[in-house]
Amino acid sequence: MARRILVTGGAGYIGSHTVLQLLLAGFGVVVVDNLDNSSEVAVERVTAIAGKYGKNLTFHRVPSLFSCSVHEHSALKFRFSSSDG
Repeated sequence: MARRILVTGGAGYIGSHTVLQLLLAGFGVVVVDNLDNSSEVAVERVTAIAGKYGKNLTFHRVPSLFSCSVHEHSALKFRFSSSDG
């Protein structure tokens, strides 16, 4: 069995190109993405382009963890307050 690699954001532009190269190199790839800046169509296209290696791709859509803009300073402060060291 091929070694498996987790790619977060694997449906985005850079992630999908990375996933394709990993598949073609013989790795099993697990993609986790919230699709905020991408589309599941990208994953389908990578699967098609990868040909016989496409069967080694698994996709999981996850919900967005944060629903605030970088311009919402109070919301960001709240979101990251639990990570203060």
